[in-house]
Amino acid sequence: MPQVANFVPSDLEVPGGPGLLGWNGYQRHFLAEGDSWFTLAALPGGNLLQELHLDRWAMVVNTAYPGDKLSNIVEWRDNQEFVRLLAVPGFAYQWDAILLSAGGNDLIAAAGTRGGLLKQPAADPMVLENWINRASLQKFLDYVKANMACIVDLRDSADSPNKGIPIYAHTYDYPTARPAPAKFMGTLDFSGPWLYDAYVGIGLPEQLWVPMTEFLIDALAETLLGMNLANVHVIDTRGVMARAAEGSTGDSGDWLNEIHANRNGRKKLAHRWNDVLNQV
Repeated sequence: MPQVANFVPSDLEVPGGPGLLGWNGYQRHFLAEGDSWFTLAALPGGNLLQELHLDRWAMVVNTAYPGDKLSNIVEWRDNQEFVRLLAVPGFAYQWDAILLSAGGNDLIAAAGTRGGLLKQPAADPMVLENWINRASLQKFLDYVKANMACIVDLRDSADSPNKGIPIYAHTYDYPTARPAPAKFMGTLDFSGPWLYDAYVGIGLPEQLWVPMTEFLIDALAETLLGMNLANVHVIDTRGVMARAAEGSTGDSGDWLNEIHANRNGRKKLAHRWNDVLNQV
């Protein structure tokens, strides 16, 4: 099956369209937005979109940016490329679908923020529930739903030529909280670790790290899967990748660092996406 061709917005300015085939040479056209699962997990590195292989010639224009949160995506003034390409007459293209990777950075930020998803326990510190700030969790999940609805509203805005096209999002697989930051050239730390710092910072017992991570990932996943938004489809990728070893500091299992897949992991994730996108 042919590999999906990956482009950035500036490639659309080439006369005749991007790549050797040009716009009309591709049978499927996707617009991607989101976080580092669609961009770079390290330097050098790769992303999930680069591992897609479909049964028809397809291209994706990628406006994703490492670290993007849902709020970055729906802030139209600061995300002009995505907005213009999707919904602004005279600039927008006709897409077959939107590919979206979002919610993971929001979850990590909320877990590591004072007054966020975690709290000091008032009772037995070995009981997982006692560390969960239920009020903040509900506020976070409501935020996720509201921002996803904003993306749908943009797609279906009055002048959009892409009203009603499918949106494909995904859940996140289970990372292992560990001291494994993203690295530059394999040596210099430039981001993270994320959950590890959050858990150490609040004093969460190590015995609860795995169940806490599973709880948080599942809470986000079930929220995404449970939304009833028009033509929005969520690909469940939980349990696809081999988990990293606890305490490991680099590439382990199917994980390049604490929260990003290595190439083997990305290939496994891409299989789930291939099965879905071949039906578009």
